[in-house]
Amino acid sequence: MDFKSVNEKYRGLWVAAHVLRRDEASQPADLDVIAFSHDRISVREKVLNEKEICVFYAGEIPPGGYLMLL
Repeated sequence: MDFKSVNEKYRGLWVAAHVLRRDEASQPADLDVIAFSHDRISVREKVLNEKEICVFYAGEIPPGGYLMLL
């Protein structure tokens, strides 16, 4: 699944995914989602021993100066 599709499908969640392919700027282009949750730490714990993983928040990042509790 491409990065944009993952970002839309899992909007508002933390996502961990295997990176299958990177673009010319070495950014993740194709991903295989492994875990997702509202809790970043639980997502990270599920992929501690995996290789070629990216963990990110899907959706819009809150503007600077705002506090977001997860």
